[in-house]
Amino acid sequence: MALIAQIALMSMLLVLVAQPTAQAAEPTTLTLECAGTLTVNNLPPVSASKGIIVDFTERTVKGFGTPFDKVEVSSVNEALITFGGRNRDGGLTTQGSIDRVTGDLEAMGTLWGPHGIVGVMVYLLKCKPTQRMF
Repeated sequence: MALIAQIALMSMLLVLVAQPTAQAAEPTTLTLECAGTLTVNNLPPVSASKGIIVDFTERTVKGFGTPFDKVEVSSVNEALITFGGRNRDGGLTTQGSIDRVTGDLEAMGTLWGPHGIVGVMVYLLKCKPTQRMF
């Protein structure tokens, strides 16, 4: 009988050891180093680099600078983070996305005046994860 108990115990241990480990939880923030271009009002693109922080807890994207420094995250899945919003006075709307596979970030800010669109800024950036220094 003791032999059967030992075999049963060893079988249970093997099952426990063979179980896949749980995946790590999504981090609360994603810090990105991004570089690419900024186009303003159809002028030739200029070089641009940004440090972007996606805060999954606050559901914000930060780092574009004033006036749209803190934009709300619209949706998150394994492949894509989308974001957008309007600043306090309603004069600037922002929308964009970050491809979590390729690192491509596209964002557009539209400045509105009383008679329509006054200006458009388009960021096309390539991002890679980084860690905060401090």
